[in-house]
Order: sequence, then C-alpha cells, then structure tokens
Amino acid sequence: MRKTYFILCLSILTIAFGACCKKRQYCTTDKLSVIFTGFNRSDIRTVWLKRYKAGEPKVKALDSSQFVYNGNTPLPVGNKKDTIAFSDYSRTSGSLNGIYPGNDWLILAQSINGYYTIDLIADEGHTSEIVKCGENGGCINKVAHYFTQGAYHNGNTAYIQR
Repeated sequence: MRKTYFILCLSILTIAFGACCKKRQYCTTDKLSVIFTGFNRSDIRTVWLKRYKAGEPKVKALDSSQFVYNGNTPLPVGNKKDTIAFSDYSRTSGSLNGIYPGNDWLILAQSINGYYTIDLIADEGHTSEIVKCGENGGCINKVAHYFTQGAYHNGNTAYIQR
C-alpha cells in the first residue's frame, strides 16, 4: 500500500512540475524585404547581391550571388514602371538568400550600371523568449531600421526606387 501511495505521489509531482516546465527558445533572424519600384522590368531582370563586413569600405565582398527575375508579376500597363519584390527572384549563383542584419550589402543592377547600398541594418533585439515545454512558438527577430544610400529608414521593408 505504501509503495502504491509513493508511486501515486511521485506521478502527481511529475505531472505538476511538467506543467510548470519552461524553456528558452531562441528567435530566428528575419531578413529585410526588398521591393524594386519604378524600374523597367528589363533593367532589373538580373541583379547581384554582395555582402560586406559591416562598417568597412565596400572594396572586397565577403560573398555574392546572382539573382534573376522569373516571376509572374503582371506586365505594367502603358508607360507605368514595374514593382517587383526581391523574394520573386531566383538565385542562379552563390549561396546568399537574403539581406540580414550584421553585414553591409550592395545590390547591383548591371544593365543600368546602378548600385544601391543597404547599411547598418538593426534588428529589434528580440533574441529569445521563454515558452512552456513542448510549445514551439516561432519567435522571430525582425529588422527594425536600416540605411539605403545613406538615408535612414524604419521598418523591415526597403523600397529601392529608380
């Protein structure tokens, strides 16, 4: 009888402590959304994304990738220019897959010999959160602000305009 009582108490304590269990979940870093607006589609069909060490002169890229637009955004009407999200591009070379905090970046549109810098990207600083054991919340550390061509911008979407 005593053994059964002990096992029952131990089971109740295990369940009670399990309900109170909490763990630290580390957040994933969100990338900066980029929207090209005001360009002719042919001008930005192919772009290069280059990553540089933060705060350093943009002389030697750490790595780079080429992206090609193969999306299905409707063609512009008349003389209107296109608006295309960078997420609609397909990577054709390199290993980069977006623009993240911690580095400086350069987007190069070779057909118009134009380049656009994205520097000093800062996130919200939301690195982790406490969740109940067994829960997976999907914590995301979003981009808070950045500089393009030296101009300060709030938010997590960069609009690159011609």
